[in-house]
Amino acid sequence: MLAGSRQIDTSGDPCEPVPWFWVTCTGDGGYFTHISEINLGNQGLDGSFTNDLSFSSYNVFDLSNNSLHGAVPSFLGNIATFKLDLSSNNFSGPIPIFIVDPTLPESEVPSGSQIQFLNLSSNSMSGNLTDISGNFPYLKALNLSGNHFSGPVPLFYGNTTPEVIDLSSNCLSGGISELLMMINFRIKTSPGPRQSLKTLRLGDNNLSGTVPDEIWSSELQLETVDLYSNNFTAVDLTTWFQSLVAGGFSGKQKVNLLNNPIERVIIRDDIVNLKSGLESKTDVEMWNILSNSEGYIVFGGNKWCNSSDLSRARILKNYLCRPSENDDYYSVPPKGPDNTSIIIGGAVSGSVFLVIASILLIFLGRMWRRVKDLRQLQAELEKEDVRPPFYKYEELRAATKNFSDENELGRGGFGAVYKAELTDRSILAVKLLFPTEQSMTDFLKETVVITGIKHRHLIQLKGCCVRDKKRMLVYEFAENGNLVQALWGNERSFILTWAQRLKICIGVAKGLSYLHEELQPRIIHRDIKPHNILLDKDWNAKIADFGLARTMQGDEWTQATTIGGTMGYVSPEYSTEGLITEKLDVYSYGILVLEIVSGRKCLDPSASAEEFYLRNWAFKLHRESCLSSMAEKTLIESVPAQEIESLLKIALLCVQETHEKRPSMSEVVIMLTGNSSLATDIMNELCEQQQVSYDGLFETSTTNEVNGTEEKEKYVLLALTSFSHTNSRAE
Repeated sequence: MLAGSRQIDTSGDPCEPVPWFWVTCTGDGGYFTHISEINLGNQGLDGSFTNDLSFSSYNVFDLSNNSLHGAVPSFLGNIATFKLDLSSNNFSGPIPIFIVDPTLPESEVPSGSQIQFLNLSSNSMSGNLTDISGNFPYLKALNLSGNHFSGPVPLFYGNTTPEVIDLSSNCLSGGISELLMMINFRIKTSPGPRQSLKTLRLGDNNLSGTVPDEIWSSELQLETVDLYSNNFTAVDLTTWFQSLVAGGFSGKQKVNLLNNPIERVIIRDDIVNLKSGLESKTDVEMWNILSNSEGYIVFGGNKWCNSSDLSRARILKNYLCRPSENDDYYSVPPKGPDNTSIIIGGAVSGSVFLVIASILLIFLGRMWRRVKDLRQLQAELEKEDVRPPFYKYEELRAATKNFSDENELGRGGFGAVYKAELTDRSILAVKLLFPTEQSMTDFLKETVVITGIKHRHLIQLKGCCVRDKKRMLVYEFAENGNLVQALWGNERSFILTWAQRLKICIGVAKGLSYLHEELQPRIIHRDIKPHNILLDKDWNAKIADFGLARTMQGDEWTQATTIGGTMGYVSPEYSTEGLITEKLDVYSYGILVLEIVSGRKCLDPSASAEEFYLRNWAFKLHRESCLSSMAEKTLIESVPAQEIESLLKIALLCVQETHEKRPSMSEVVIMLTGNSSLATDIMNELCEQQQVSYDGLFETSTTNEVNGTEEKEKYVLLALTSFSHTNSRAE
């Protein structure tokens, strides 16, 4: 069935007397007669499908959360008649033809055409989706998210109209008008009731153009539409605006358009009257209409929100431009006709009245300061094209159990980090910053910069919060903590494998390469260390804590007036001269790699004098031709010495004394990921440019110039050959 897969017990009858743990059997008369479900999810399976797979059909065929790879074969269409789940594996190649070919002859239509749930999400599949076959009249949910599919959004032919379509986090392009028009036409021309699309998730793609007015059609019956993080530049709100003028929106559509460069809101037909109708509503009237709507739309943080369009409909524009659906768009509660007056009777004594008045004045003073702070925040953010979402302080306080010690994940030089579980069960990390003299304007500017930085190997900022003098940053949550816990934590229940360590090294290198060379303006982190390397559930490394980060506007170097960073990781030119270049981070990265491989800290007071500083000890072992001996014991026993030495020697390149002699992080990435041709060129150039450094790196008391040259050539070969066949373990 699965080539290379770990063994699952298949001895005896699968159903009698007791079914295997991974099957469900059904039958009549108290006896099991056949297998109805196969559930092998999360069983550590690897390998690929073989062509000799021969199964009857099952109600459920679940192989999710494993490490299966290769192409998804078309014969799987004959297996599941209710649910086929291959999510969270490493499948690659195009989508199976039985899913996308609308011209498939009836004789070749799979027996699984009655399938209701098809999940191929979180794999590495690619190619154009083109169009979805009409061979699935009972399909309720199609999930192809988290792959690398490209091309236009597919159309759904024949009788196939799922209730849920999830194509998020791919590389789809074009618009969505054709898909919505096709589904709407099918509903209108259908002779009887039929299943309709309720959830459409297309976020995190490259879609563009105009978000069509069809989304608001009552006939379409959409309920959830996720279009966040695309490239839409306009949205047609004609139908939605018409319903507001008429007294309220009755639809259930929840539309998320956050992180799109929207420049224009379209109002078709009677544009003057419709706009004037919207702007004629009082704040209270508009607030009542919007607050009573079951659906919503949000698309904050774009050019239109900073324009003067609809500026006279203040509440409506605040509503549309919120950073999330939970944000308040009317900071002062409306004063409606049902409000009652509080009458203080003459029986209240003067002293009691004064006490109440004093308390009231204090309360109003605090409220006024908070309103003033909020207005300052809003004024500052109005100047920015990208706005970080704001979280309510009360929400974060409840989510962190009042910032309790129980929820504290750790603390560093800039603040304490807490685990926060929100009411929707999502988990985030909240950094409560220590008080500083930094102005609100500078804080917001830094937050805006970090919000715009998105990369797989950089921790993502989700938003921020300000209450009085408290400032909080809200980040994505890293399930496996930080690298300190993984390497040396007291509660460490296992030891990182070689593949995991290599994966972490590659991830950090890619993140730094992005900061140094792809981002504009460039960013130098200045404090790369294990505390600032977070690990998600799949052991992907994510660089965190940009508190010391320095942006570079094209200058090759600059000087710091105060020295930050952490002892042991700081480069010589930074600690002695305050010199800041990208090579500062390269040095810290080299120290980090030495720690990851050795399992030892860069400064170890308990070690002998020669082993106290990890960098110096590594150079000593290299001169003695036993560099791999510094690796953690479990690695020495299970990993070829050549592979260990290759990674350690790249680390030694990074920690050379002179910053000009160190490679760039993009060169490190190339050396790590095994592009042998380009890597050879880089290494040869390094050899030519770094004679002094290489002589220092490889010299011994007895080697002459010839032997040194031979040793360098040997090193180049070692550093390039090992990674070409080991990177598949890490990526």
